[in-house]
Amino acid sequence: MQKIIILVACHLIRELAKIDSSIAVADIDPDMISYENVTVHQLPFPSGRNSMTKEFEKKRGDRLISKEIIDVVKEVPPGEGIIIFTHKERGKLNIAKTLRSDLSDAGIDTEATIEVSIGHTSESSQGESPKPRINFLTWGNETSISEFSYCQHIIFAGVLHRSYIDIGSAIAGQKNDLSTELHNKHIREVMQSEVAHCFYQGLSRGSSRVIDNGTTRHMTAWLIHKQDIKHIIQQVMPGVCWQTWKPKHLPVSETKLSMLIERLKSEVSALSSEIKSMSISKLKKLSNMTDIPARSYSRALS
Repeated sequence: MQKIIILVACHLIRELAKIDSSIAVADIDPDMISYENVTVHQLPFPSGRNSMTKEFEKKRGDRLISKEIIDVVKEVPPGEGIIIFTHKERGKLNIAKTLRSDLSDAGIDTEATIEVSIGHTSESSQGESPKPRINFLTWGNETSISEFSYCQHIIFAGVLHRSYIDIGSAIAGQKNDLSTELHNKHIREVMQSEVAHCFYQGLSRGSSRVIDNGTTRHMTAWLIHKQDIKHIIQQVMPGVCWQTWKPKHLPVSETKLSMLIERLKSEVSALSSEIKSMSISKLKKLSNMTDIPARSYSRALS
């Protein structure tokens, strides 16, 4: 086989795929589909497996992530479907099972079903009613299924993060050069694009995958993630509405600190690699963070 056509919408934002010089991008208008009916609410809080594990290993009643998600589920009309993405089970902790239990304890029927017409799914063969109202999916399912396109709401209780070693190895593989020079900044950029890719694919499991006259169906997503990936997602989801998910239970100061830390990391990564040391005051000025209170800045540095 000398020529292969790859039909994948996420190529524009997947830096890892772009490294392969043998792949040429077709000249297709990215605005051919409008995502104006999709709204993303982002809560800036650590979303990797380790962070989510720490949260869900807490005692019943102390799991603040669960409380935030419970509030969201309670606001969803009873006749509308929900997808909840979590990390896979590892060791003794099953996040999906724990979250389902917390939802039940809060009076939410996790076994409820809803009536779904064929017109509300992307495949007519999947349009039989009734359907589960609340569906738990783990990472690995974000690119493989379409049977939940009747769900108008998706909650991301954490996002898959690939490791530095994994990404570095993949970069070398994509270049077909095991001796290629790897830079921390580039690895971080690729890692962020992979997070965005996972999120985008997860979003595509819901009702936004159904297109009516060039516009997606209505869908609302709640994302727990501390990094700013809005500018990446907008490249493949033109018109998407992005809003802040204001926490009711998680400490607001901690969510702000998470965003500040990520901003600081981004600014430092952008500095010249020739810089080996620098005073805190000069770093603050060069990183355009003079507006940050001294105490907050010190906490982010530590």
